[in-house]
Amino acid sequence: MTDCPALVQVFEDNVELSKRLCSFVKDRYDEAVEARGKFHIAVSGGSLPKFLKGLSKRQDIDWTLWWVYFCDERYVSNDDPDSNYGALKQALLNDISIPDSQILKINCSVSVEEAAKQYEMELKEFLPSMELDLALCGMGLMGTRVHYFLVTPY
Repeated sequence: MTDCPALVQVFEDNVELSKRLCSFVKDRYDEAVEARGKFHIAVSGGSLPKFLKGLSKRQDIDWTLWWVYFCDERYVSNDDPDSNYGALKQALLNDISIPDSQILKINCSVSVEEAAKQYEMELKEFLPSMELDLALCGMGLMGTRVHYFLVTPY
């Protein structure tokens, strides 16, 4: 794992934020594809997905090299307003061509326990190294943020 220095950037408005975020994601994509031939990204929900919409206009991204995961996803149907997948689908995924098999979603047609087991198995299959190229984590109005808890070493 690479140590990353703390970085705080302030943007004049949401348009500039979106533009810079999309550029940042594209740079991480380029680095990952050059190094490993694919790009593993995790995205949280809330307002974050709408800031990624600008990526859909880029002609220099091979979407078939993307593998998408979700931070703090909820056990809700994919079309539920609280679904991080649903938010990203509406903001970006509907307009690009990432193979559905490369988007790791929670299966809400089974019990929560079974869904967790399935998700863990799929995560190990999709991402055996357990290393993401980029995790985009938002911060809620109350200062909440994404947490990852690694219970079992992989």
